[in-house]
Amino acid sequence: MADPHRTSQLVDRFRRIPALAREVWQGGVARMPAWIEPEDGSEPFRPFGVLWASVSTGRIDVYLEPERDAHGPDLVLEGLLRFARQEEKVLHGRASRLQVADAALRDYLEQALADADVHVELVPHVDAFDEALRDYSAMVKADDNPVPSALDGPGVTIDVLRRFADAAARYYRAAPWQYLSDEDLIEIESPRAPQGYRFALVLGNAGHTFGLAFYESREQHDAMRDATGPEDIAAMMSVARSVLFDSANEIPLDDHDVWLEHDLPVAGPRAYPFAAHYFGPGKAERPGREELEFAEAILAALAETTEAEMDSARWKKSVVAAGRTTKVRLSLPGLLDPGRPGARVGAESHLRASERMHAEIQRFLESHDFESPDEANEALAEHFAGRSLDQAPSPASTPAERAQELAYQAYDWTGRKRVLLAREALALWPDCAEAYIILAEHAPTPERALPLYEQAVEAGRRAIGPAFDDLAGGLWGHVEARPYMRARLELAETLERLGRADEAIRHFQELLRLNVSDNQGVRDLLVPRLLARARHAEAAAVLDKYPDDIGATLPYCQALLAFQTGADNETARTALSQALALNRFVPEFLADPVDDIVDDYQPGSEEEAVLTAREMAEAWRVTPGALEWLDRRVKTLRAEKRAAARKRQKKTGKRRR
Repeated sequence: MADPHRTSQLVDRFRRIPALAREVWQGGVARMPAWIEPEDGSEPFRPFGVLWASVSTGRIDVYLEPERDAHGPDLVLEGLLRFARQEEKVLHGRASRLQVADAALRDYLEQALADADVHVELVPHVDAFDEALRDYSAMVKADDNPVPSALDGPGVTIDVLRRFADAAARYYRAAPWQYLSDEDLIEIESPRAPQGYRFALVLGNAGHTFGLAFYESREQHDAMRDATGPEDIAAMMSVARSVLFDSANEIPLDDHDVWLEHDLPVAGPRAYPFAAHYFGPGKAERPGREELEFAEAILAALAETTEAEMDSARWKKSVVAAGRTTKVRLSLPGLLDPGRPGARVGAESHLRASERMHAEIQRFLESHDFESPDEANEALAEHFAGRSLDQAPSPASTPAERAQELAYQAYDWTGRKRVLLAREALALWPDCAEAYIILAEHAPTPERALPLYEQAVEAGRRAIGPAFDDLAGGLWGHVEARPYMRARLELAETLERLGRADEAIRHFQELLRLNVSDNQGVRDLLVPRLLARARHAEAAAVLDKYPDDIGATLPYCQALLAFQTGADNETARTALSQALALNRFVPEFLADPVDDIVDDYQPGSEEEAVLTAREMAEAWRVTPGALEWLDRRVKTLRAEKRAAARKRQKKTGKRRR
């Protein structure tokens, strides 16, 4: 509602500017081709703006609303006054006639400007206004380097786009990524696919990018998945076709205009579908009618697909797409071809393989009565040498052993195959903690993963049995207890992701009690979190248990603890010097943390520093003055080092003379 006092002030200012008999201005309110991101962190919004254009000069002015839903009467007058002041500098006056195409706006201006020597007219078309708005929009979009509009695709009409939007909304609400990961390539057996659309991949299981990607072949998908360097990624971008979901401010402005103008379906504020074929960084073309209607059919089919149908490996759906019934047949090659495990080899897979080998050897020895160590070694060589575990006959006989074997095997697979093996393991033995861990790892959200990790911990505790308390302190040394330890660590980290940090800390502390040697590196997680909460005595107790730790995290924790409890004293300075000697890169990444993925590192390396800073960033950031002290001390130590070097160099030079 307009402020009467404010309105009066605006009118008085407008009245003081001389009216020019032949000057005509056209104006109105329109949604602008821009986004505003409020400082309070609330959702971005497309602002409305008041636009006035001079019919005689062609000059324009745009005045944006300062906040969401603030395009009321005052904004119209403020925009008019601003334009009048702008034109006064050139024309030495302002318009005597105002033209608008909105009756309500005409009535408001007539009343507000009744004593201002100006005539307000209602006209069918405000051509100067419309042209100015088009020019302004084109200028903004050109600066933004936009991709084409969805309607620029060959043969795409509003009806085609509406049907596609409806299928995309149903797909998003169905959330198939809760069942399928980016390892579960889908083959589209029918209908016949356009070029580049024979295979599809559900995106979203990792919780970042949601949508559906398309590929021409399995090899193309594998190459995209394994691309690492910029050149590889750029090459694969030339064949990337996808339907991605994002917030309104991340799709092209032209697309957003179409969604608003035609009220197209959308599943949520972050579920606007964007279909495109990328062929370079920031470059994309939009699919034509045939491609969009094909994508519509696949989106609709996946929206109606159940988890049981996915697990059947091949299924059919009849959907309405392009205005007609279409029969869609889909399959998961990863489930249909069990002879091709596809897991990526990493530290975790090596660890599981080692544990599996250890368990197999132990069962083999227990199932035979050897008379001497030499006989046992000869039998082991005959049974295991030169064979993979899958080739060697497994001595697993009990349901628990067979279930654990299935869980270990699951890590040789990817995607849905791994989930099915985990479920098969649980059917054999409900206390298979490893199987619960696998299911939790495939959960789409921390909320969904949490109860599975809790079940894994409970199952692992039952599997260890009455000996649990007796094994405390060295639990990791018993292979059968490792699933429990892994589950509890994952549970703690999941609780932290859900904002339940104190509960997570209690689990970290218990893990250290159960396994003092800390093979899982829990101390590097626990101490920074204790320091972030100023729990000094508990942090000091952990640090005292591991005085000879060669990693970078605990030494930097020792320095921070000394600073927290004594500020810039000799103890803190000494601790920091010792930490810097182990890894000099950590301060750089504490000041400017990065999200780089680190698969492996060497002590003292930048990669180690990235990981150390990532775990410690919160503790340093919340400690008043800590980062500033760190920066000062690093600069001082470097200056002292340079001075010492110059001094040594000077002495050496004198001796030579």
